[in-house]
Formats: sequence, C-alpha cells, structure tokens
Amino acid sequence: MRTTGHAQTSLHDDTRQLTAFHLPEVCRQMYCDTATLAYQRHTFMVDDYDMGDKDELLSSLLPAQRNAITAMAPASPFFESYISDPDSHRKAFRRSFPNLERIVVPSDALELIIVFNKSGGKDRTGWTTENWQQWVVERVEKTEGEDIKVVFDEAQ
Repeated sequence: MRTTGHAQTSLHDDTRQLTAFHLPEVCRQMYCDTATLAYQRHTFMVDDYDMGDKDELLSSLLPAQRNAITAMAPASPFFESYISDPDSHRKAFRRSFPNLERIVVPSDALELIIVFNKSGGKDRTGWTTENWQQWVVERVEKTEGEDIKVVFDEAQ
C-alpha cells in the first residue's frame, strides 16, 4: 500500500504537509496490524463536495478505511446546512461512516448556525451559547443516533 496525499494540521490552519504515516509499508504483518490505524486515530475534515454528488472522499476509501473512521469535523458552511435543514440533507454521516463516534463542530460553524437559525419559528433571541450548543447536539443525535459525541471546538 502506498500512502499518499496531504494532511491538514488543524481546523484553523490551512497549512498542508505530506503524510508521514508509512508504517503499513514495512512488511505484511505491520500492514495487517496498522493499515487502518491512521483512520481510527484522526479527525477527518469533510465538506459538501466530499459527501455530495461527487463523493470524492468516499470513492477514494476502501470499505475497511471507511469503517475505521471514528471522528470527523465537517466544514462550517456544510455543517450549518446539515444542522439547519437535516431533512433535506442527502446523507447522515453514519450512513457513510458506520463507526463514527465523534463530530467536532468548529466555532465558526456555531456562529453560522446562530445567525441562520435565530428565528426559525421559535423565539431564540435570548439563547445563550450553551442553549445553541444543546440545540446542535439534539439535532445531531436525532440524525446520527444518541450515542454520537458532539465536541465544540473553542479555538479560533
């Protein structure tokens, strides 16, 4: 297996570096033991393009790699649309990543959610950040299941 591509170092830094995970290339036994390790241990950043009609990310992964992914951080505009109108969204994340355990919500995504959902049929003008976070958690749990962990990234 040849590991290629680039890794983004954080949610807030667009700097990319070559991947350095070549452990599966050492020998067959190491491959068997570590081939999905990078997928299990990292948070994958996805946007609508990765999950949409083109399925760029999905089509590039083997089933074992897709099943190994446990954490993802959707891009802010994509996550806002996923939260604001979950019924019209094409897919729940767990349909594509069945072992997903954690979704990281970027702080700017929460800001977008607040801006676009202040009215929405309910008076949400007095809501605190904690109220909005709870609302987001409830929406994600409704779509993905109650055992999903939603983590709010506070760094800017």
